[in-house]
Amino acid sequence: MNFMRHLLTFFLLLGAIFSFAQNECGTTLTLEQQEYIRNTFSKSRPSSIFNDVAGSAIVDIPLKIHVIRETDGSGGLTEGQVNAAVNTVNSYFQNSNMRFFVFEGINFIDNSDFFNLSASQEGAVAVPNDVSNTINVYFSATLSSSGTPLCGYTRFPPSSDRVFVANGCVFGGTFEHELGHYFTLYHTHGKTNTGTTDELVDGSNCTTAGDDLCDTPADPNLSGQVSASCAYTGGQKDANGDFFVPMVNNIMAYSLDQCQDAFTDGQYDRMRQGFENFRSYLNFSSTEFSAFFSSNYTEICPGSEVKFEAVSFGATSYEWSFEGGNPSSSTDESPVVTYNEPGVFNVTLIARDNGASEAVSEKIDFINVINPLENLADLEISSDIPETTLPNGWVAENPDNSLTFEISSIDIEENPNSNSIMMNNYQYNADVSGNVDYLILPTFVSTGIRGFNISFDYAYTYNPIFVNQVFDSLAVLVEVNCLDDELILWEKGGDELRTADPTTESFEPTVNEWEAFETVLELTSEFDYGKVKLRNISYKGNNLYIDNLSVIPDFNLYSPDDLEINKLGANWELTWDDNSINETGFIIQTSPDGEVFTNLDTTLVNIEEYVIQSTGGISESFYRVVALGVNNYVSEPSDAISLNPLSLDFDDGSSVKLWPNPASSIITIQSDKSIKCNYTLFNLSGKQIMSGSFDDSELSLNISNLNPGVFIIKLDVDNNIISKTFFKK
Repeated sequence: MNFMRHLLTFFLLLGAIFSFAQNECGTTLTLEQQEYIRNTFSKSRPSSIFNDVAGSAIVDIPLKIHVIRETDGSGGLTEGQVNAAVNTVNSYFQNSNMRFFVFEGINFIDNSDFFNLSASQEGAVAVPNDVSNTINVYFSATLSSSGTPLCGYTRFPPSSDRVFVANGCVFGGTFEHELGHYFTLYHTHGKTNTGTTDELVDGSNCTTAGDDLCDTPADPNLSGQVSASCAYTGGQKDANGDFFVPMVNNIMAYSLDQCQDAFTDGQYDRMRQGFENFRSYLNFSSTEFSAFFSSNYTEICPGSEVKFEAVSFGATSYEWSFEGGNPSSSTDESPVVTYNEPGVFNVTLIARDNGASEAVSEKIDFINVINPLENLADLEISSDIPETTLPNGWVAENPDNSLTFEISSIDIEENPNSNSIMMNNYQYNADVSGNVDYLILPTFVSTGIRGFNISFDYAYTYNPIFVNQVFDSLAVLVEVNCLDDELILWEKGGDELRTADPTTESFEPTVNEWEAFETVLELTSEFDYGKVKLRNISYKGNNLYIDNLSVIPDFNLYSPDDLEINKLGANWELTWDDNSINETGFIIQTSPDGEVFTNLDTTLVNIEEYVIQSTGGISESFYRVVALGVNNYVSEPSDAISLNPLSLDFDDGSSVKLWPNPASSIITIQSDKSIKCNYTLFNLSGKQIMSGSFDDSELSLNISNLNPGVFIIKLDVDNNIISKTFFKK
């Protein structure tokens, strides 16, 4: 295969197309894509697609070919060269039971502006030309990114459906290489374009390091380490001191073009899984009875819904099984399932045709219902790091399985019995996009918490050898709701973060080379929980140290305000504004004189009203409200409000009462009998504000639009006039 492929390349491209000596790949992997792929793939699926009924069905996948030529139509690949390239791709992907075809002919783009294509022009050329639900393949004379020549690039899922290939690399393995990325294959040396692998030669971490496949041997990155005779010329060792023995002919390696001619069984299986799990929306076809499925989510919070879609040819009925789901089974083509409890669950689809043939698609550990409260904190987190391992419940999240947060013997006070937490950026193998690590602290339940006081000491300096000034950074994040984006409280890097002079040596701070960080996070709306994270992004700069890390929840409460008392039938209603997000209820207090208050009753959380029961008359009492929290925390009391009415007695023996006083929005005028009463409201300057009359026993006036201050109300009953003052809050 190797000889025939390159012989074909010679005859097709001789003297016509620019050629690279080595595959220059511009495909990059974001941490979000890596986590998405990792969470979606089954953890214990059979190692060969041929053990899976769905995977054994051949699928035909459309390629929409776009050939970029000069404006006059010259240059670019010919139809024969495109067909030859597709045939070569098919000779490899047939082992994944995947077959490609040119969809509705070739689209020739005659525009010299794009003939030598830069990655920055992707949107300009692709947006007007993309065909949905196909793999859009763009062939250009040359390809580059920021001036660096490339052979090709694509994107990992979830992403656009585009593959870019330089003409001179079409038959050098790049087309197959980029389609491998498109269907989730990583480079054999790992998940970056530069640097060496974290996979060990003995294979002990092969499922989580390197390319996550165990039948591709550990690869140190073959760039510049393969001879013209396809021999590995490097002498590197892994972390255990074992010499690498890489696979120089693997298509996903950074080997020489003439050496690359093979995928492994594990790679074939992963590409087929990549199709079924991430790309089954393509307008593919199949002549065989088959079935598999996809879902809109694979990682969810308890109580969330997942929509499943069966993808089938020839199926007339479906039988689903949803471990841990509600419902636990279904016969719908597109069922919606709710998962209420945390856990990792299997999903199985059995599809049947009219002849009662069955196609089974099973995904092990497919749905991950996370438990955000599985690692709960005590009343506070505070540690000067006396341990030799991370304190109990503190977790170092290490997506790339390389260096991460660890314990260092260096202490801010140079105490031999105390330690700090270190991030070894100095020895980190990082690519240009940076590697991210998290130090995740135990979780606080939200009950009773208003916010957090977060503090620590830190020491850092950068390595001045980096002329582009791309530095490591540290951020403080807080997660408050399941799967929501974290709040970034603070982030610094490089010169802003440094506490000591730059050095090219591995940084070890002295007692005077530390700075303190402290912040108060006050949350303004209800939240599910509070989880503090420290995020380090490494650019192989220099070491970072953390000491005296403390997270103390704030249980204080805000006082209620804007108390009002209004008539409610035969009773009175006390209302107020709730200013806290962390109360567990409210205490209603009363006093006969406004001086000494006693507890009258307690309400539930988020209640903002309380009915004062009538005892036959208007009781002369004062009321106020206190917010109640956990651990016996209470707020300062609200201002007191009086139910003591103003009594207005007329010469005819009738009586009118006015309350509350002071009032904020409503004043009530109540007579002991039905009378004809005129009223006029003045300010202290004598200006009339409002007037009117009523002939019932009760009237409510809305004064919410008045400014706070003292007002005069004049009541006239049969020319008997009484004036009283009241206060508007």
